[in-house]
Amino acid sequence: MKIWIENSSRPYNELSGKSLFCWKLAKELRSIGCEIVDGDSSADISLNVIRIKHHKSKIKVLRIDGIWHDTAKNFKEKNKSLSKVIAQANGVVYQSHFSKKMADKYLGKAKCKTIVIHNGDNIERIKTYRPKILNSKYNVITFSRWRPHKRLRDIVESFLLAGIKDSHLFVVGDLTNSGISANDLKKYLSTKHVTFTRTLTQDELVPLLRACDCSIHLCWFDSCPNSVVEALCAGVPVVCNNVGGTPELVQMAGGYICDVDKEYDMKPVDLYHPPKIDRLVVARAITDCVKIRPTVNSRFLDIGRVALEYLRFFNEVS
Repeated sequence: MKIWIENSSRPYNELSGKSLFCWKLAKELRSIGCEIVDGDSSADISLNVIRIKHHKSKIKVLRIDGIWHDTAKNFKEKNKSLSKVIAQANGVVYQSHFSKKMADKYLGKAKCKTIVIHNGDNIERIKTYRPKILNSKYNVITFSRWRPHKRLRDIVESFLLAGIKDSHLFVVGDLTNSGISANDLKKYLSTKHVTFTRTLTQDELVPLLRACDCSIHLCWFDSCPNSVVEALCAGVPVVCNNVGGTPELVQMAGGYICDVDKEYDMKPVDLYHPPKIDRLVVARAITDCVKIRPTVNSRFLDIGRVALEYLRFFNEVS
């Protein structure tokens, strides 16, 4: 079976997010004997992210991320195009049960075969990186493609509220669209307990991640954040909020789910204006996380298992 996966031949340090996951998946599928192609190559089956990009394959599998439910956008019109794409697919992969539930509501139930497969990472590869030597006893990390609903201000304020002696927070990622003002940034930097850095390559990120005791992800809605998957696969417990697809991962792997958001009623929201949360709840979870350091069991997220799930599904829809 020849499988088309976008970006599968690009250098991995040039990739991030969904593109990096596809590269990791392609590498694992190659290791078990699959022929993987990208670009203009023809194939028996293609894995298409968000929209159908490959037309030289008889079988087209669509991988769905989130859907549009932001009242600040024309979400109904944007979802129409997604509904059309699903109708063209021979199979659909949802990244979480939350993602499927949202898609079923806003796009309609797919008429083709569907499956939920969480994202994954290579646990053994991660172990080959030596943890970075850091100056503080307790180290916390948060990394993302920052936007207002990712709640970076809440993350930093919760960390500072925790007041953990001899601790440090590393914030990784471009802050341009984070919602953090220049004044806030200046204030946080003045504490000397928070470090902000640009988006890091995998070779830069993983050693830092392996040296941390806790990762924080408070995004109001997320289907299956790769940053959370990467943290868990590195053995780092995650502190998260209680809506979206993230709690699915943390509940199964290990960490702390903070009951700070109301149960989601599946209605559209003003996405970039998330509701206030009780930062004290998060602060307590961060404290417990770094001092107790719960055991993480992320084997279900290992890229080897994830690749086999994809391959089985490819065979089902072929």
